[in-house]
Amino acid sequence: MVKESLCKSSDKAKKHFDRKTLMRELQSGDSVLIMRPTDSSKLLMQWKGPYEVVERVGVTDYRIRIGKTEKMYHINMLKKYFESGDSSKGVSGASKNTEESSDLECVAAAVIEDETDEDGELMLPGLSPGGSETVKDVHISSDLSEEQQ
Repeated sequence: MVKESLCKSSDKAKKHFDRKTLMRELQSGDSVLIMRPTDSSKLLMQWKGPYEVVERVGVTDYRIRIGKTEKMYHINMLKKYFESGDSSKGVSGASKNTEESSDLECVAAAVIEDETDEDGELMLPGLSPGGSETVKDVHISSDLSEEQQ
C-alpha cells in the first residue's frame, strides 16, 4: 500500500515538474554558448563561446569542439548561438515576435532647464532647499592650475 502511494505521488510530482519543459535539440554544425566557470572563481558561471556542435550523444548530451579538443556537455549547459546579423531568427528558426524578444533596448532622455536668481546668476540644483546658492558659491581649490579650474 505504501509502495503504491509512493508511486502515485512520485508520478504526480514528475508531471508537475515537467509541465513547462521543452525538449531542445541541436544539430551538428550549430554554434552554441557553454555555461562555464569564470577564470577568477569556479563558483561563478558565465556563457562562453561560440563553439561548434560535433555530434549528439544520447538524448541530452552533445559533443562540443573547443579549440582542438572535444568535450561532452549536457543540453542544460548549452544555449544556441545566433549571429548578430541573424536577429530575425528565434530558437526554433521562426521569426521573433516583439513580445518574445529577449533583447531589450532602453532609451531615456531628460531635459534640465537652468534656473537663474534675481541677479541673473546660474543657480545650482539640489544644493539648498531655497535655491539660494549660485555658481559663485562653489569653492575651487587653489592647488589646481588655471586650465583645470
